[in-house]
Amino acid sequence: ALVSAVDLFATVGELVGASLDVPVVRLDSVGLAPYLADPSAAPRRETVYTEAFGTNPDDGGFAAARDDRYKLIRRYDAGGVAAEELYDLLADPFETTNLLPATTTDESAAYDALDAVILAVRDDSGGFEPAGAGGCFGSSGVPAIAGAGTPAVGSAYAVSLAGAAPSSLALLSIGVSDAFDARFGAPLPLDLSTAGAGPGCVLFTSLEALVPVVTSSSGGAVTPIGVPDLPVLIGGTVLHSWLVSDDAAPWNPAGIVVTSGLAVTIGA
Repeated sequence: ALVSAVDLFATVGELVGASLDVPVVRLDSVGLAPYLADPSAAPRRETVYTEAFGTNPDDGGFAAARDDRYKLIRRYDAGGVAAEELYDLLADPFETTNLLPATTTDESAAYDALDAVILAVRDDSGGFEPAGAGGCFGSSGVPAIAGAGTPAVGSAYAVSLAGAAPSSLALLSIGVSDAFDARFGAPLPLDLSTAGAGPGCVLFTSLEALVPVVTSSSGGAVTPIGVPDLPVLIGGTVLHSWLVSDDAAPWNPAGIVVTSGLAVTIGA
């Protein structure tokens, strides 16, 4: 089975019963505790990534990824990618024959898969993605959530609300989990219809913090979010939802309308 030194983090966490849902930080760590009970347990990793760089990650150094057969090494200099090497570790365990550029169909497929691993781990761009689909009907229809700006350390982005009840209280949630909400002490997603909200009112994101605003006469709102200039946040995820007070919402005695969720990846 493939293992990595970074798996010690998740393994120790499993052994002591600690939660591995680390807020806002992206982890490449897999718990290996099952192997202690059953060394023949199914593999928990398909690939392993490693890298070595100087003070400037693009000025000399390398990144590498491997699976159970192939290994791709990508070497960098000041101009970017300087060279690449692909090895068949079953046929060539000492990495003496670079298979690039003339590869077979299987070798090309392995290159593409390992290339995707390297790009994913080294991706330091920020962005917005949906986090749970839906939203429930309010008096003005189904309100929508959206992100804009630059979600990066030392910068700011904005989370907007549209189509909500006009001149109403709205709460923007700031959360770090899509699995559990400590405020309600319940797993996510959480169906709020059990608390009197309307059909489809589902909370997809945790509520570590709530930012109150009043919607405009057209039912809109925008809240800026500043990101601290902390490199540890790069690659992490912040989650948002809007909760809107709407006493005129149909089939909604609680008068609470919820948007779908928004996942914000923090970039460099």
